[in-house]
Amino acid sequence: MKTQTEIGTNTRLHVGLKIIPYGEKNDLMRYLISIVFFVCFGHVSAQEISYRDEMRSFVGEISAYAKERNSNFYIVPQNGIELIAVDGDLSRPLHMNYINAIDGHAQESLFFNHQFMSRLSQKRRTDYLIPYYSKLKSLEKLILITDYSSNPVKQSESAQKNAALGFVSYAASNKRLSKIQELNFTIANISVESLLDVSNFLYLINPENFENKEEYIEDLAQTSYDLFVIDLFFREEQLNAQDLQKLKRKPDGSPRIVLSYMSIGEAEDYRFYWNEDWYYNTPNWLMEENPSWKGNYVVQYWNEHWKNIIFGSTNAYLDLIIQSGFDGVYLDIIDAFEYYEK
Repeated sequence: MKTQTEIGTNTRLHVGLKIIPYGEKNDLMRYLISIVFFVCFGHVSAQEISYRDEMRSFVGEISAYAKERNSNFYIVPQNGIELIAVDGDLSRPLHMNYINAIDGHAQESLFFNHQFMSRLSQKRRTDYLIPYYSKLKSLEKLILITDYSSNPVKQSESAQKNAALGFVSYAASNKRLSKIQELNFTIANISVESLLDVSNFLYLINPENFENKEEYIEDLAQTSYDLFVIDLFFREEQLNAQDLQKLKRKPDGSPRIVLSYMSIGEAEDYRFYWNEDWYYNTPNWLMEENPSWKGNYVVQYWNEHWKNIIFGSTNAYLDLIIQSGFDGVYLDIIDAFEYYEK
């Protein structure tokens, strides 16, 4: 058992929590990955949970699993930037195992808040976050910032503030992330060979405004964005390798990077993996509904049943993303550890 110092200040006790062993469907590689990250990320006993370490470990397992299948596969978490530092304190050593497992990092509402469109985020929060992202950028990681504003003047302000820090930004004009916006404030690179070549991106994970998948793919392909963050599915239809081939080329024929959105800190009841029986017979790893996002449920992300849904078999979420030919994954709800620390 680790001491409080070894575990960190963000550890709590869970009495009677059982760690579920790997199911038979998981292959040897999956098992070996979990052992490696057990050592590197500091798992604790079944009686003690370090919520931050568990999220670091989860992201690390996802990274190792994906890169074993495609060494050029990108891992980009969104929010939860405190995980780059031991106990979230930049004056402490950086958590290099975690940093080495990711290729970039994303943040919402750094300057303009998504809850109150076009309103500046709290200065104290912005000032708190910037040093973390500046530190990570100094380690040659791409920083993607999504601000929220429908005001062209404030969109321009967002672009200028982020560019001054060396961050790549997108000013979303609606919270639902459902529109293709004109590329107004940043010039597209001629060639995007890696994440560090990216100078702009489009974040569109709700294609509700498109009549069909063909229209959706065609309209996306005709833009000059360097990078897309999109969903694996158009409504209930999974994007296939042919769709990805179209999206990975700009109109001038130069390459583009395409990342798939995937939430790993919450379960969504509109996803392919959702079991209707969960409404009535709730699994022990499925927690309460997020009051801010209907249909999204907090999960015990360290639970092996949830991990089996995310990766490790032909029909797991990450495996489907890899099969479709995405260049990487954009991991959301990384900050789920905050729910358990409260």
